[in-house]
Amino acid sequence: MKKRILCAFLALMMLISLVPVTAMNASAASRTTSEAAIKFIKQYESYSKTCHADGTRYSIGYGTLCDKDHSGGATHTITEVDASAALAKELPAIEAKINALGLNLSQNQFDALVSFSYNNGTAWISGSGIFKSAVMSGKTGNEFVYAISLWSNGHDGFSTGLMNRRLAEANMYLNGEYNKAKPTNYTYVLFDANGGTLTNSMDSGSYKMQGYITGGSVAIKASAVREGYIFLGWYNAKGEPVSALTTELAGQTLTARWQDAKNPTASTVNYQMNTNSFTSLQPLGDHKDGASSTGFPKLEANTVVNVVAEFVDTNGSRWVRIKDNGWVKISASAVEAEKTPVDAGLVVTVTNAYINVRKEPTASSAQQGKVNYGDKLTLLDVVSTNGALWGKTEKGWIALMYTNYDAVKTEVKPEEKPEEAPAEDKIIATAVVKCDDDSFVNVRKAAGVGSAAVSSLRNGAKVDLFEIKTVDGHEWGRTTSGWFCLDYATVTAVEPGSEPEKEPEKEETPAEAVIATGTVISNTPLNVRKGAGVNHGIVASKVKGTALNIYEIVTVTGHEWGRIGADQWVCLTYVNYTKTEVKEETAPETSVATGLFTGTANGALNVRKEAKVGAEVVATIKADDKVSILEVVAGYDADNTTRAAW
Repeated sequence: MKKRILCAFLALMMLISLVPVTAMNASAASRTTSEAAIKFIKQYESYSKTCHADGTRYSIGYGTLCDKDHSGGATHTITEVDASAALAKELPAIEAKINALGLNLSQNQFDALVSFSYNNGTAWISGSGIFKSAVMSGKTGNEFVYAISLWSNGHDGFSTGLMNRRLAEANMYLNGEYNKAKPTNYTYVLFDANGGTLTNSMDSGSYKMQGYITGGSVAIKASAVREGYIFLGWYNAKGEPVSALTTELAGQTLTARWQDAKNPTASTVNYQMNTNSFTSLQPLGDHKDGASSTGFPKLEANTVVNVVAEFVDTNGSRWVRIKDNGWVKISASAVEAEKTPVDAGLVVTVTNAYINVRKEPTASSAQQGKVNYGDKLTLLDVVSTNGALWGKTEKGWIALMYTNYDAVKTEVKPEEKPEEAPAEDKIIATAVVKCDDDSFVNVRKAAGVGSAAVSSLRNGAKVDLFEIKTVDGHEWGRTTSGWFCLDYATVTAVEPGSEPEKEPEKEETPAEAVIATGTVISNTPLNVRKGAGVNHGIVASKVKGTALNIYEIVTVTGHEWGRIGADQWVCLTYVNYTKTEVKEETAPETSVATGLFTGTANGALNVRKEAKVGAEVVATIKADDKVSILEVVAGYDADNTTRAAW
């Protein structure tokens, strides 16, 4: 009987050994579509009992393919039950491709991408473009809304219905809300090139729409070009110039305006402008520097005036004519570049698929090349145009929103000391992060989703809050590392005059030998796990560019993992690392006579608690360090400077 049980057990072990390890680990990184997402898809697709022509194919049920014969106008029907089954049958293929991206997606992010792919197909996953770049690089806020809104064209061009679906999917991706109706603060504008060709600052595509989140001033992505003409900018239905997207522009079409480059003449307009936008309050008789001011009354500061004509001179400066008065030049802050402190010498890296290089710091300027993902560029100057930062390089001007400028800008230089928290910075509350077990909450440079992410917090993380403020209807809390949205936390106020108990300080342990150093290269936060392998729980995350010390390297299912601290492991596939030369002790063959003497290390050495290779490391000795030897046992020398460690 015992032999039969043993044989059965051995047979079972053999079967298990035949299962690929990757198959056993795959579930840890895989997701399936939630019921809430399936309901969302059904709401948008709508049940159709009878098949119908849908572009180049026939659809039936909830938008699935009807592959039956349709010659002679034949139609076919399907029940709701079968339609649901047909929908469910199509999802696994989509899920597999999204999981294969290898991203650390939350359930709502995954569901949003499934809905998007069910509607548009999965070709975007294997291709390239603004949307894929946004997904892979972890874009949020207006950057993500813009990227997904570009997929709003139907068979006959732009579709309001598809735009509404894209904005609802963006709401699901960014906020975890599964509502068919788009949020009231998610909207869009359309662009009319008015005889020209649409362009944008991110790629060579021509997009006539831009989705955005209202509540602030959002940079316009689109520009336009026209042979033989100067692009004056975008204008609303009232004929007023528009430099940024606001709540008032929701659903409007912005139209390009042009000036003939060969035979320039002033354009007739009718809008109002504040005199604070002018370089001078003294109008001139012509749109030229140095023109006579005789007979033109001086304007008052901070006063709204009527503009009746516009003109762009050969230097690219914009002039406007005031009703019943002369010409004034518009200041740099209004149409050109508002100077900010120059960051000359700063080196930035391109984080987008590529960036168009332009002649001037504006999306309407002529394109004169492009730079690609990963390219490093040295900045010569930084300016702000309509709220967007531009960097001047040897190649030309680039939009800094598509580089790691924010991260580089905030790095602490070696010769500088980090700023100390103000003395009055008191703890006002504590917060415990509440999100999916395998998800995280972004910590941002400033309060609001439009600010750059600087780190992240995992589910269950407890932090102190020093300040709380409301942005766009959501509360944000400031921690020692930045701001995060308190929608994803349980907050407990601290009574005045008291502070939360601090954990007892742990005794310091001697430094452990660093066997390699590296930098995180993953575009999404890199998971830090309790052990080596994806089957271990996530304890933290590291953002791109984080420097790491590595103390141990092991291989699990064909992938190298590095230990960066106690019970903290990262997959080295996403780390660019270099091994350091540390000479490890090897078990000697013979003993050496005892005696007190001194020696010099000929390389970095680990100092251990006992005289054996597997003993605990308690310190390190650097190359050329001199030590006093107290005892020698089987080739291991007791070092006096480390209190009889070996």
